[in-house]
Amino acid sequence: MISAIEAYIKNIAVFMILSVAAGIAAPEKYKKYVDFACGLILVLAAAGPLMSLSKTDCSKYFDESYYTNFQEENNSVDTEKFFKSTAENRICADIQSELALMGLDCENVSVKTDDDFYNNGVIDSIEVKINGSTKMDVVSYLKDRYGAKNVEVIHG
Repeated sequence: MISAIEAYIKNIAVFMILSVAAGIAAPEKYKKYVDFACGLILVLAAAGPLMSLSKTDCSKYFDESYYTNFQEENNSVDTEKFFKSTAENRICADIQSELALMGLDCENVSVKTDDDFYNNGVIDSIEVKINGSTKMDVVSYLKDRYGAKNVEVIHG
């Protein structure tokens, strides 16, 4: 415990020294921005170990609950099947959010990965249903972005 506190204090001290050096080296017109950035980093560096004292890691519980639900639905756990299913769901969510940021109303996204996705990460196909029309080449974008072999865009 004492060594952890020593390391914590050393890290803060080293950061403070680097922060002062960055403040001195920065041109006068950028000094306030450097000080602000260093202050934010200091707050995060100081809060990190303190937050770990609560021993709650929310992402751990979300992943475990998803894994448990997957196990209950399939009555057994096949690691590769679980990994493939999780990856497909996350890729679908990423595509939907990216298209929404581009101003496209995406109704449905379907992703099919290679049977050996666990080892090679190849996406076989992406199917996207977009409400309305778009001048953007969504097919080329998705092929380039995700390396999918086949991309189909359905305008609804």
